[in-house]
This record gives sequence, C-alpha cells and structure tokens, in this order.
Amino acid sequence: MSGESLIRNLLMGRQVAQRHGVEPMAVGYIPDTFGHVAQLPQILRGFGIDSFVFARGLDDRADEVGEVFAWQAPDGSQVTAIRQLGGYGNARQLGAWEVDQAGNRVDHRATPDRWPALAAERFGSFLDIFAGEVGRTPVDRLLLCNGDDHEPIWAPLPDLLEHVRGAYPGLEVSIDDYGEYVDAIRDQLDELPVVFGEMVAGRDAPILRGINSTRNYLKQANERTERELGVAETLAALAVLRGATRYPLDELHAAWRELLKNQPHDSVSGCSIDAVHRDMQQRYVTAGAIAERVRREALAELAGTGADWVFDVEPSAELSIVNPLPLQRRVVVELPLPAALADAKAVHLLLADGARLPVQLDSPGAERIARTVIDLPPFGVVGATLREGESTGLGAARAVDGRTIATEFLTVHAEGDGSLTVTDAHGTERRGLLVFEDSADRGDEYNFDALPSEVPWRSSGAETEAEVTVLSSGPLVAELQVTIRGRLPEELSAGRDARSPLLAELAITTIARLAAGIDRLELTTVVDNTLRDHRLRVCFPVAGAGDRVRAEGHFIVVDRPARMAWRGTGWREPPSPTAHTSGAVAAGDVAVFTVGLPEYEAIPTSDGLEVAITLLRCVRWLSRDDLVSRPGHAGPGIATPEAQCPGRHRFEYALRFGERSDLELVSASADYRHAAEIGPGGIPDGPLLDIAGEVAFSALKGAEDGKGVILRVFNPGEQPVEPPRLDHSQSLQRVRLDELEPSDGDSRVLPGQIATYRLVPKNG
Repeated sequence: MSGESLIRNLLMGRQVAQRHGVEPMAVGYIPDTFGHVAQLPQILRGFGIDSFVFARGLDDRADEVGEVFAWQAPDGSQVTAIRQLGGYGNARQLGAWEVDQAGNRVDHRATPDRWPALAAERFGSFLDIFAGEVGRTPVDRLLLCNGDDHEPIWAPLPDLLEHVRGAYPGLEVSIDDYGEYVDAIRDQLDELPVVFGEMVAGRDAPILRGINSTRNYLKQANERTERELGVAETLAALAVLRGATRYPLDELHAAWRELLKNQPHDSVSGCSIDAVHRDMQQRYVTAGAIAERVRREALAELAGTGADWVFDVEPSAELSIVNPLPLQRRVVVELPLPAALADAKAVHLLLADGARLPVQLDSPGAERIARTVIDLPPFGVVGATLREGESTGLGAARAVDGRTIATEFLTVHAEGDGSLTVTDAHGTERRGLLVFEDSADRGDEYNFDALPSEVPWRSSGAETEAEVTVLSSGPLVAELQVTIRGRLPEELSAGRDARSPLLAELAITTIARLAAGIDRLELTTVVDNTLRDHRLRVCFPVAGAGDRVRAEGHFIVVDRPARMAWRGTGWREPPSPTAHTSGAVAAGDVAVFTVGLPEYEAIPTSDGLEVAITLLRCVRWLSRDDLVSRPGHAGPGIATPEAQCPGRHRFEYALRFGERSDLELVSASADYRHAAEIGPGGIPDGPLLDIAGEVAFSALKGAEDGKGVILRVFNPGEQPVEPPRLDHSQSLQRVRLDELEPSDGDSRVLPGQIATYRLVPKNG
C-alpha cells in the first residue's frame, strides 16, 4: 500500500471512532504487520500519536535497545517504540497451557483446577526470560499481552492474577489497555536508546518477505486503485479551486473504504485462503468504478458541462488533455478515434494556438487509435481537436530494421535470445537487459523457498530463439514485440525435493516501446502461466553499480545494501535477499520503474549488480512447516490452489539511464505511472493550479472537514527546501497530517519531511 493509504487509514479510523462517540486510543498499536516503513514515526506524530507497540521487524539492534526505545523517522520525528517481547500474544490464555521439557505446548483448558498454579509458573518464566530486555532501558514495567489471533476474551484472567500476586508478593500486576501502559511509563522515557530507519528484519519474529510477491495480481490491482483514487480526487480538487460548488467527499470516502478493507496485512499481502482474495477483487472494482465516475464529473465540471450517465463515453474529436501531476511532462497520449475519423488515412491534432501536432495511427488491439506526443504544463491543460489530414511535424521514433528501434535518446536491439541491447545518445552500450529467470518455489504464501541444488532456468543464451516483430515503426512511437518460449517443469515433484520431469511451454511476450522526445524504455510483458510451484523474474544487469540500491518507499527513497547485514545467530527467520519497492529501484546509473510489482532483489555479480523484479510467485499452500527459508508454520496449513496464479498476466515496467537525485527518481516514477487524462473539450488551456518547488507530490484532495483543499508534498532529498509556491489566488497554511492543527516550526520542508497544507483563497 502507498503512504497515502497509511494516512487515509488513520483519518478514516478516527472518524469511525468519533461516530461512536469516543476518541481513538492515542497509541500506534501495530502488532502483526510484516515490517514497518521508515516514515511511520512521522506519520503517527502527524496524528498526535507518540507511541508505537509492535512485535515484528527489529534486527540485531534488539540486543542493545531492550523493551522500550525511541524510533526515529528520517525527518527526526520520534515515537516511543514498545516491543511485545516474545510476540503480540506473549501472555495469551495465561494458565491454560504449559510448555514441557521437550518444548511442546501442553493444553490444560479441560482442567481448570490447574490454572492458578500454571499461571504462576508461566509468570515466573516471563520474569526469567524478559528481565534482561527490561533492564536495558530505564523502564521498570514489563508489557504482557493477553490476547491473540482468533481468541475470545480470557475471562478467568482477573482471578488468576490474584493467585500470581500471592505467588510474587513484591510484584505489582495490573490489567491495563495500551494507552494506560504508555501513561504508566511516560515519566521514565527521558534517556532511551534510538533506532533509525525501517524495521523489516526477522530477528524477533518472522518478517515473511515472500508476501511482497504472493498473488501479484492483487498488488497490481491495489496500485491501480490507489492511483485511480489519487487522480480522481486531484481532478475534483482542481475543479473546486476553479469554481465547482461541491467536492465529492462522501463518494471518495466510500471508495477509500473499499480499498482500505483490502489492505490489512493478511489481505493485500496475499496470505489468506482463496475465498478471501476473491472477495478483494470485487472491492477493487467497486472503488475503481467510483473513482472513474468522480474523474468524469470533475473533468466535466472543469469544462463547464455535465457528465452523462453512460457506461461507455463515445469518442469525441473535441477534447482536453489534462496533466494530473504538478510536473512539466512530455507524454504519449492514446486517443480512440471518433466515428467520423474511423477510416481516415491521416489524422492530426489541432491545438488552440493553431499548431498541428502529428498523429500516428496504430491498431494495437481491435480498434485503431491515434497516438501523439505532447508537452503538458504542471496540473495543466491542452485543448485540441482531432482532424483528418496530414500534419507538418515529424517525430524521431523509427524502426531501424526488423530487430531494432530508435529515438534521439535510445537505440534498442533485440538479440537472438530475446535479451535487449540498449545504446544511449552518448554511445554507452548496455547488453543483456530483459533476461527472464524461472526457478522452483517450494514455499508458501509467506516465503519463497528454493530447491537448494537447483540452477534456475534463464532465457539468455544460445538455447533460446526469440521471435521478434516490429509492431510500430514511428514516427512518434516505435515498438518491438519479443516472444520467447521455454519448456519448463510443470510443478514440484510429489516429494517436494525436485521439479517434475513433465514439461510445459511457458510463453513470454514483451513489447518494448520508445517514444519520440522521451528518454524512457517502456516494457510490457504478457505471460500465459501454465506452471505451478515456481517464481518468474525479469533481470537487468548493472555494471559498476556497487553494493547498494535506492528503492522508492513511503514518502522517501530508501538506501539499502544489496544484502541485509546480520550476526548470523539468534534470528527467528534469516534475512531474505528480496526487498520492497513502491515503484522505482535505482542501481548505479540504471533505474527500473514498476507498476504494482513491489518485490525486487539486488544480486551481486562480478562487475556490479543485477536487479531482478518478481513477476510471478506461484505456490499451493497458505503455510508449510518444512521450509528452509523459515522455521515452522507461519499460519494454518491450508491448500490455496488459486495462489498458483494460473492464466494470463500482464506486467508493466520501464528503464531509464543516468544518475538521478532522489527527488528526480520519485518524480520520474510518478511520471511513468500516470497517463494524461482525456476530458471533454472546453477546459481552458494552461495550468489549473500553478505550483512550483523542489518537493515531491503526494496528494491534492478535499479537506476532511469540507473546508477547502489539502495539498501534501514531501522532501526525499538531503537538504531543506522552501515550501511549494502557488499562484496568486491561493496561499498555504501548514497543518498536521490529520488536518487538525497548525504545524509549528521551520517553514521549510526539512529532509525526509512530509508537509501538509490547507489552500486558502487570498481574498477569502
């Protein structure tokens, strides 16, 4: 999920509590999430929350910090982090069971006469096991959690604690909620050790990194829906700033609720039973349908018309091309042809100033479309009319030969094995791009688990013969289609120690696209998945990349080593070589951008790194207890055949070359993922909101209280920057993330800082 989704979850959660007449507990209670993003302390503080209760994620720093420490975000924001030692249900069913000498759990729920003595014994074990952890910090209270997944309230607890108090007369024992616990230790928090950065390690509890690629179709749907909602609310907010009388707050809240229902850690992660994930897909459809209606109505408002209640909008020759981002952009626009131009031999795009943009007519599907390349100002509009006839301008995209396409920036050649050789305008050649790797996966929905002796299949080499076709030869868009066919094992053997000798064809078709005036290579891969128990990745070598990568995260670019450092012992789960990205991964001078593909691995090579993006991870079990990558079960051992992801899948990703700052990286990532929006003719040309500044854009939305518009940006760089600047009609009032209180302090946007503003009319 995105950083915006984290904020919307908190905004809407508080609204739900207040509708029931209560204020939510001011504790960041996040016990079971599979890792915690670096910006979470800042997000919590933006809602007035100064504490964080958790069980998973800490690495070897756990040996130094003890039970309670300060966790610091990149901007310096801190929360008091409280570890649930031994897990978030460390005192569950106190007295109802014990652990025997062999380490097995022995159930005594049927013998309640034994509960008091067992409760006292288990309490003694807590003191023995956790005393050292508590002693590392000035806090003298141990947090024990009497609850767990799928368990009712443990009604005997108060009586059992009376017995515990009798067994340990010098010990104070109380039943509190988490807020009361935080209040009880608040005067002991002056000199806590400090932990910086994300917490995504399995030292205390399994962190289950395989969930980043389980059921990738859900991740793709989640990213698409987040993007659709972001665009819809941006256009609706721009319409309000341009005079619309109503912002569709209720409609967008309904859509966000549907999306947020899909984002608990066992849902969007893909680690539930098949029925759960079938339900999720309809919620994405519902949220997307609401977003589409809001988008249409906002564009109609901007054009001064109404949005017809029709299922499909008929193509029109009169249109407005709208940029939903505050970035100056050159974009490829694909327009359906109106009926009057369906058979035209040549078409051009007439702009309001009389300029005639060239149009390329293509038929990538059943219908012909008009493609053009256009420059859009930030949050800007270009009005245009599709007309029959040639234009005077020419583009620089072309097919050089049957295996090569080029623009003024890049030349792309498909080799015999289907890999790509890319040469930039400076003559730098990069070979071996777009190599596919397939390996067995004997894991489950939580973890990838390799066959120890397997050498993965790779599409590179003389054994692979690619089919290469020029789909489009310019002058605006040039495309190559590259198809490879592998004969690969159908599944794991019955013993799960090898791949089956039975083979099936795996067809992988990729379209490589270059556009005139754009220095990006776009790639779309379609896979007909006929295999089971496997992982498919696409790989890009980066010579001279060093041993670190930068990955787009939640309101930040995370600098990570290619391999997580650890001491090698004492971890519940060894570190995984894979990691998470929200959209971009940069290694050396190569950046890979993805759409809804959140798992990558940076693989050290003899001359740099190879960046591998996971396309499919196909497994048949919710949980297994026989994995090499993780000890024991992580959930129930239930079969999940739909997690094998059968059928056709479509993946989008892109490459750009050259060094880029963190701000340039996240801006280029947003530019790639966001198409121009096509609205009815009549929206005035120029910027709808003139905004500038060295910050990354996150959201433009209606305020939760219905009073105006909220702008959110962040600074992924290492230096403070000035706040964003708006046109003469609006001024900025800085507020917290929760939109409730003014934000005090430095007016600049500090490194790593998320800044939220209320737009205030200067004449209001």
